[in-house]
Amino acid sequence: MAVKSSSKGPSERSKARKLQDDFAELSLEEKVQSLFKMEALTLTEALRDIADSSMKLVGEAERVLAELGRKFEQTPENSAASGSGEGESGKKRSPRSKKPGSGS
Repeated sequence: MAVKSSSKGPSERSKARKLQDDFAELSLEEKVQSLFKMEALTLTEALRDIADSSMKLVGEAERVLAELGRKFEQTPENSAASGSGEGESGKKRSPRSKKPGSGS
């Protein structure tokens, strides 16, 4: 969103003065209608900027999560061979060892 500088050249000042004079000549009803139109345009622009910012944020979050996923997959614990003997968590199960003296 661009913000205009407050320093105006001579032609900009004359345009602003003409706009003010034209606005002053309007009836009260026309002034109110004009102000509502400008407010509606301003609100539309603000909502568009919010939507654009939200989409950028979602895109950035998606990029970060994808990068984390790639890093997670590249860790040695997660890149082990996917052979048999893996449990639901992806880790290899160790065979149960019998405790000494348990009898089973």
